[in-house]
Amino acid sequence: MNTSIYYRSFIESGGEIFRWDSFTLILYLFIILFAALIGWVIENRKKNNDNTKILFVLLFVFLSFFLGVRGADVGVDTISYRNAFDKALNPNAFSDETTEPGYQLLMKILHIILPNADWAILLLSSITVFFIINTFWHNRKEINIFFSVLFYVGFYYFQALSLLRIYLASAFILWGFHFLLEKRYKYYSIIILFASLFHYSSLVMFFPLLFLLVYRKHPYMAFLGAIFCLLGVIAVSSNFADYISIARYSAYADVNEGSDKIGLKLFFDYLPSFFLVFFIYKNKIKGYMEDVIVAFSVVGFLIRVIAYYITIAGRLGIHFMPLYVLLVPFYINYIKHSHRRIYPFFCLFLIFYMIVRTHYYFVGYLSLDGIMPYNFIWND
Repeated sequence: MNTSIYYRSFIESGGEIFRWDSFTLILYLFIILFAALIGWVIENRKKNNDNTKILFVLLFVFLSFFLGVRGADVGVDTISYRNAFDKALNPNAFSDETTEPGYQLLMKILHIILPNADWAILLLSSITVFFIINTFWHNRKEINIFFSVLFYVGFYYFQALSLLRIYLASAFILWGFHFLLEKRYKYYSIIILFASLFHYSSLVMFFPLLFLLVYRKHPYMAFLGAIFCLLGVIAVSSNFADYISIARYSAYADVNEGSDKIGLKLFFDYLPSFFLVFFIYKNKIKGYMEDVIVAFSVVGFLIRVIAYYITIAGRLGIHFMPLYVLLVPFYINYIKHSHRRIYPFFCLFLIFYMIVRTHYYFVGYLSLDGIMPYNFIWND
């Protein structure tokens, strides 16, 4: 396996030579391929109404294992989670405004019932994967499981090696996404508020909800409102730190290195959803699911634009996981049954898209996310 391009980018992005490990790259490739294989088997077996529960369990155990038994040096933020566990019973813990109260309370409970931080990382990782895989299980008849698994592992899984809290919160939102699809907006809002107890950034998910509600009645008003909000955020981006009261995010804002040079990668990140929006409008397809796809595609894209001006906003895209692991796979099945001629081409495009996007993640973030080299907790 030729890893020279990844090695060069690893060093150029600040990685130390002694931390480079070709085996780690092979391991990550194996995780993607094996998880995708399980997803492919599930997708094919469900056609015959075979019992696929054991395969979902296998997928859960497999992904939880590598996410949960990572060493202390795997992931830039992993050490901070270990420190949070160790100081969880500090009487002044709840006076620390930089850490969400729900996460602090959870850490206090875990500190009491678990022997050390290794078990806490394993449990939190398993909870995150459980809510995601459980969502796939409950939606298995409506979505293409192969692409749901492929997109999850290729786009999100490896980031979770570093960003545990935000992925825990996003997993809660993904699990509660069925409330949005069922138009039970109050329950979906409660899920967002609950997730925000573990990561305040979860509150951003009120924006696609608001866009959806306005768009269903006044589409042009929804687009105009979104554009004005975007321009407003960009206008204040240079003084972003003045508007942030939470210490941790204020510190990020102080070192904001935003750029107004928007590149092609911005559009590439949302290429499949753009295709679906174009497909929906071109074929004049009207329905609630289509409105949800438009809402999450538009708001997700606009937040991605904001990340060019406010770098920390780039992490907000994690919460838009439902777009790729639920909505796109749902529409794959729709295209399969209603537009069979373009179905194989769309699938090939999505596989190619996933390969390219995963490639660029490894090129840019093996060092920045601190996921190279991978080691197990028993090797620390």
